[in-house]
Formats: sequence, C-alpha cells, structure tokens
Amino acid sequence: MVRGSKSMVTMMTLFVAFPLVLLLSGCPAGTFGSIVTPEQKASIIKGQTTKVDILKELGNPDQAIDLGDGKEQLSYISSAVKTSLIAASSTNTEFWVVLNKGVVEDLGERPTTKEPNYMK
Repeated sequence: MVRGSKSMVTMMTLFVAFPLVLLLSGCPAGTFGSIVTPEQKASIIKGQTTKVDILKELGNPDQAIDLGDGKEQLSYISSAVKTSLIAASSTNTEFWVVLNKGVVEDLGERPTTKEPNYMK
C-alpha cells in the first residue's frame, strides 16, 4: 500500500510539473525587435547624419511618420521581456529620429506602448 501511494504521488507530481515546465519554457527572456545599440546611437549626429545613413545603419524603421514641412520621424521599437516562475512582463522602448529634409534634426528614446514589428 505504501509503495502504491508513493508511485501515485510521483505520477501526480509529473502530471502537474511537466505542463508547468512546458508553459514556462515558452516565454523566452531577452530583448527583441529593432534593437539599436549605444554605438549606433552615438554614430548619429544632428545636422550631419542623413536618412540614407540611418537606413543603412539601422535598417527599415518599425514606423515612419510624415510630420509635414519636409520633416519625418523614423521609429525603431524594441521589447525587453523578463520572466519569472510566476509571470512574464515586457517593456517597450522607442528610439526615434526626426529628419528635416533628409537630415537628422533630433533624436531620442522613450518608453512606449507600441509593439515591435515581430509582435504584429
């Protein structure tokens, strides 16, 4: 009887633990999307770097907005995913560049609710 109950506990543990392991392994941690490195950001110089330079260095943006009067904003969005045994969370960040007639006028980074292209 003792031997049977021990086997039953082992089976129940596997029945509960195995799906939990599968569920948690499906949530990889890391940064995804359009990752812009500190070196790439430092290479962008206001008044000098062109749209062609940006596209060559960073690739196609996740979003391009025509701001009118020869201005355009290019946005590169990344998502940092963190996982724990209980939950997963993500933080989206937008690196943006404003171009004026094809030359960088301003740039920056901010948290955003927009999703990277890989999530669409």
